[in-house]
Amino acid sequence: MTFVVYNGSYISNQNTGLGVVSNEIYKCLDKDNYFFARDKNSGNFFKLPSHLKRQLWLQFEVPKLLKKLKPEFFLSPIPESPIFSKTRKVVFAHDLIPIRFPNLSTKFIFYSTYLPLILHNSELVLCNSKATANELNSFFKIPSKKLEIIPLGINHKEIYPIDVERKNFILVLGRHDKHKNLFNIIVAISKLKNCNFKVIFAGPFKDHLTKNLLQAINDFGLSNKCEFKSWISTEEKLILLNSCKALLIPSLWEGFGLPAIEAMACGTPVIASNRGALKECLGDYGIYIDPLNPDSIASAMEEVLLNVSLLNYSQNSGPINAKRFNWQNTASKIDSLLRNRI
Repeated sequence: MTFVVYNGSYISNQNTGLGVVSNEIYKCLDKDNYFFARDKNSGNFFKLPSHLKRQLWLQFEVPKLLKKLKPEFFLSPIPESPIFSKTRKVVFAHDLIPIRFPNLSTKFIFYSTYLPLILHNSELVLCNSKATANELNSFFKIPSKKLEIIPLGINHKEIYPIDVERKNFILVLGRHDKHKNLFNIIVAISKLKNCNFKVIFAGPFKDHLTKNLLQAINDFGLSNKCEFKSWISTEEKLILLNSCKALLIPSLWEGFGLPAIEAMACGTPVIASNRGALKECLGDYGIYIDPLNPDSIASAMEEVLLNVSLLNYSQNSGPINAKRFNWQNTASKIDSLLRNRI
């Protein structure tokens, strides 16, 4: 009998975000006991948007599979599952960004209606941090006894220290979303009059947010200090993380912070928001700022640009600290948790 059916619906040939998390966890699980489920051809749903197609597959096709295989659990690395199946369900929740920063979108509707139903319908909810667990308890009243904290990992074969020259730039990783607080970075740059540096923004653009950001850069006269890359490969990310003076994450909230761990693994200083889960991930390693205060951001940027001893400390301690965040640990904790509940 199959022990667990694993929801692989978010995994593709070009994984980002939750696709990476889903794929990396599954790669570390025992394939003899975990059945990989993914709708490859989409059946009669092929003309629908991908998110709706996935939900229809979960609600109508997966229950048939579960009834056939009779597993102990349905494990989903994302907060989605077949609502009406009697199989015991365990889902992974990562953040509540759309609830904290709402706008009229399908994602907000999903998070405010379908998500709480999924969470309450699950036997166990895995959380990537205490911050996320507290959110679920506060926003949706998910009982603390149902919440288990399982930190995520990084791929240490892809992200590691390399011998390249450190250059005078600060790196920002991530898509142009509201909660990433990118505008305050621009204001902070404008305050550093006597520093010779630039900021590289690497991440997918987003319509009017990117347009407003570029307009702000133009208004402040900072075009020579800002560089944009809409997409970078794993290889380019490795070089950027190893050659920058620091990674900057001034987000208004983060449920975990994989880029912060990746920077730490490369021995790169991390300027991090004092909100959300970044302190959990970085501990004493982080340089913390108030994300709503551009002066706080500017002060931290100046420190990493001028303080050589800070970089030396990071290069020595970062890779060691980051070793505790690996996907094998994440997968092993999940597996152990499920086996103890049989």
